[in-house]
Amino acid sequence: MSCARVSKAVGLPFLLLLWLFFPLTFAQALDAFEYQVYDAEINKPGNSSLETHINTAGAVVPPSDGSEIIPSNHLTHLTFEYARGLTSYCELGAYLQTALSPDGNYRYAGAKLRSKFALPREENRSLQLGLNFEISNVPPAFEKDRWGSELRPIVGYTFDRVTVTFNPIIGVSLTSGASATPDFSPAAKVLFDTRSGYGLGIEYYSGLGEINKLQSFPVAEQYIFAALDLLNGPFELNVAAGPGLNSGSNQWIAKIIFGFLL
Repeated sequence: MSCARVSKAVGLPFLLLLWLFFPLTFAQALDAFEYQVYDAEINKPGNSSLETHINTAGAVVPPSDGSEIIPSNHLTHLTFEYARGLTSYCELGAYLQTALSPDGNYRYAGAKLRSKFALPREENRSLQLGLNFEISNVPPAFEKDRWGSELRPIVGYTFDRVTVTFNPIIGVSLTSGASATPDFSPAAKVLFDTRSGYGLGIEYYSGLGEINKLQSFPVAEQYIFAALDLLNGPFELNVAAGPGLNSGSNQWIAKIIFGFLL
């Protein structure tokens, strides 16, 4: 069944939420390949876009569970994302993840498929509402659980020149033998429109662990970025960098997202 037909089902968001309570297993930690707060914008029907995500980190903290994941110290995560609008409220996308190590070794690092549903934006509407669903297949060298998925609600509101966006992300593993408890990774962004063609913002990312026993501030992986966004330009551009907030986080992360319509 096509995404357009599925999205016509009035109860879809409620079915996806209900799906969380089935006996699946759940993923952990932040996605090292994508530091991005999703808004409810989608491509117009028939329009396609390509985004490139690049980030790198310094002084990386090793996994606390002892898993043999490649350390991200100065590893460049390079992700290509294709998206195509199907209806005014539905978009499909796909990711190709790669990684470049300091010694020049360039590796395949997984793929994802996603569907994004959003309340169509009206010119004077301040509220943004959406829901993004992903399924991923990532090599064990980069993710403890090869098969996984993610449910990402999108809530945003614009106050004059300031837009606040919140993503309460639930990570879901489709790999047998993982923890049977959902994992919670909230992200948020505050963006100020300078009305000079760009915006200045603050982005927050966290991996709080299992939702029934959230990690405390000194332990949970958390970052805060200073960000610059190009607004209403011929292409999309987001540049941001910032420190980890505690000993459970990498020392710093720098990232850039560049996108354009095809």
